[in-house]
Amino acid sequence: MDQQNVIKANVTNTNWNPNPNIGYGYGMGFSQFDFSLNPGSTVVFNPVSSTNVCGTANRSLSFTANSSFTLAPNPATTELKIIFDNVDKNENIPSQMTLVSETTLKTVKSLTRDDVMKHENIKSTRTYIINVADLPRGTYYFHAKQDANSNNETKSVRILLK
Repeated sequence: MDQQNVIKANVTNTNWNPNPNIGYGYGMGFSQFDFSLNPGSTVVFNPVSSTNVCGTANRSLSFTANSSFTLAPNPATTELKIIFDNVDKNENIPSQMTLVSETTLKTVKSLTRDDVMKHENIKSTRTYIINVADLPRGTYYFHAKQDANSNNETKSVRILLK
């Protein structure tokens, strides 16, 4: 049963107890809750119960805001900077990052979360520098996977080296 459709289908009662420190609820029967998350943080609603004429559905809802990053400069010449929004916790950094050549489809640079966190100035600068001076000029794709052990989405950014 599709949870969203259960919740939309003439809900007569919704029961949850979100933390008022992270957002606010409104709507008939407290049907909507707006919140924002800092990069790397998670909020869990457990349980969320919705009742209509067909019965009651209980679910646990979890929302995670992955840490984001910026790549600069683009186009790059000798170095590519990864500027992270948040490096307070290891989980805020993608677990696996690769630079792949568009021409050969081969990984030309690879780094892990541990590589980034070992960088001496990462906490103060939030920046990790990849040397790209030795790479042929052309188009590359920077891939970042938040958790290497899951099937979650990989963020990809097109990079031009000139």
